Amino acid sequence: MSEGSRRNSGCGDVGVGGACVVLADSVPLGRPAPLPPSLPPVLGAVALAVSNELLSRGRWVSRVRVADDQTAREVVALLRADGHAAVLGPADEAQAVGWLNRNRSVAVGEQLAVCFLWAEADSPAAVEIDTSGAFGAGTHPSTRLLATWLSRQAADGKRVLDVGCGSGVLALVAARLGAAEAVGIDIEPAAVAAASANARRNGLEATTSFSVTPAGDVDLGVFDLVVANITADVLMALAPDIAARVAPGGRLALGGISAAQTSTVAAAYRPHGIELANSIRLDDWVSLAGRRIANGPA
Repeated sequence: MSEGSRRNSGCGDVGVGGACVVLADSVPLGRPAPLPPSLPPVLGAVALAVSNELLSRGRWVSRVRVADDQTAREVVALLRADGHAAVLGPADEAQAVGWLNRNRSVAVGEQLAVCFLWAEADSPAAVEIDTSGAFGAGTHPSTRLLATWLSRQAADGKRVLDVGCGSGVLALVAARLGAAEAVGIDIEPAAVAAASANARRNGLEATTSFSVTPAGDVDLGVFDLVVANITADVLMALAPDIAARVAPGGRLALGGISAAQTSTVAAAYRPHGIELANSIRLDDWVSLAGRRIANGPA
């Protein structure tokens, strides 16, 4: 099989049979290695065949054929426990199209894409994500709405807060767009760990931070841009705390809302000096955005 057809199939040398493990190398984005890395011992010990691909952004991806599905699942679990970005690949050509579609990158504006570490991105810049069980691969409509909103806000040099950060997609998008500081908070320690790991993979750890700090914590300060992609009930319950994080004249965008919930969510923020009026819909999801009145209540 040619290297080109391997790339298109996403499942390595299918002539060998067995199952497929896909492994992205551990080199941070922007620091490409000239040669494909050696396989971790746990994977090398069971590898029947290996094909390597150098993605356009400089990351190596290995597609490794192993004996069977059980072996593949066990190896992926061991690799993930050791901090590697590994997933089950498609077993054969028949499954490859669906697998590639599920792993397709998501465009954010014209210059940026969000993608899995092992997927190609057809954009000049990328934010690489490995969810590690946390919410947020950039594909959900509500995430896409807020990521696009960020791309239109001239984030360069600004301070950005991502409430309910999950795997860190929105904070990392803001950092890649030039934010001076992007802070992500979440109630789940696993999400904070995944987001911090993604920051390292993208080489953005200097301008990002993630923690389980509550949105109402005054030590967070205020931000030029705030995004919160949660659920409508939580957005309403946290309205005083989230609104307090928006600087005078700053902007707020909310996601995770259905069309039927927009008026009640907007009403929850109005007493706190924020008028949410710019409603944008994608599939069954809606985002709301607005600005804090410069001298409005905090």
